[in-house]
Amino acid sequence: MTSARLVFHLGDFKTGTTALQHWLADQVDITTPPGLNHASFTHHLSDPAHVAAHFCALAERLQRGRDAVVSSEHFEFSDPSLLVHAIATHLPSRAHDLRLIAYVRPHGDGLLARFGESSKIGNFQGDLPAYLDWPQTALRLGYHARFMRWRAAFGDRFSLCLYDRADFPDGSIVQDFAAQMLGRDSRVVAVTANPSLGLRGLTLARAFHAAMGAPTTQTNGARWAVGRHLGRLLARDTRPDTPLLPDAALANIITARFEDDATALDRDFMTGTPMTDALTQLQDTALPAPQSLNPADYHSPDALRMVTLFGQMVAHGLRGDVATNALEQIFAD
Repeated sequence: MTSARLVFHLGDFKTGTTALQHWLADQVDITTPPGLNHASFTHHLSDPAHVAAHFCALAERLQRGRDAVVSSEHFEFSDPSLLVHAIATHLPSRAHDLRLIAYVRPHGDGLLARFGESSKIGNFQGDLPAYLDWPQTALRLGYHARFMRWRAAFGDRFSLCLYDRADFPDGSIVQDFAAQMLGRDSRVVAVTANPSLGLRGLTLARAFHAAMGAPTTQTNGARWAVGRHLGRLLARDTRPDTPLLPDAALANIITARFEDDATALDRDFMTGTPMTDALTQLQDTALPAPQSLNPADYHSPDALRMVTLFGQMVAHGLRGDVATNALEQIFAD
């Protein structure tokens, strides 16, 4: 009988993590920490009481022969040494046979996907060049140093995979994860739980958040939850939409900024040169001029008036702690 597996899925952001987490939540024979996205698990790795509670629960389920999976893109912000310590303290017998996996998106594609997500949830209101210069962006797209820290901590128990649907079984990251990490050959239902928006949907979401005003620490959680739910509703629009694409000037900047990182990733983690090839393709397919992000170029005055009123109404509802917490719960994934 195959022993139960302990797997940590480390994201990254915008690599199908939400779809994978929805699939995990439906698996009665796989144990996971509470919640859909185990962000709380990652954010409290330095809290001994929190770690002990979660790891004791995992240990109990593993003893029953059930696979255990912890999945969160928020591992992007974690110190791998804290996870090493937690496993050594609470699950020493699993220290050598656990698995860790992360998926990585090429720099240009990753930038666009992250920009769309940040815009959709109201975390960023500027344009693409400004997003590229945002300090968070450079830190999070500097992949090589971050993933090397995971390799240094876990050696060959850590795997980094290219996020490319063309290489996944049935085009599904869920199927790829199930096969690689859990040894499951059965077909799984593909889920698209957090799709990227085209320009029509993206600009409508940006108009909504502009009407809400600047983000605040107090209301961020609720605002992000509302934005994600709005994105899911907008994604149901089956009309053709124009995808977000880089222009030539931006593609040149992306290439110059991340070429060394792409080369290092290809050298140390990839088969072939997919990360540097993606930068070349980015240059070849870039548009001559930037796309407009002005909502008025995609929506009627009446539509924007209604979106503005809705955004102002939600902003009013977020003024109190009780309302903020309630909205965050109502619109949570």
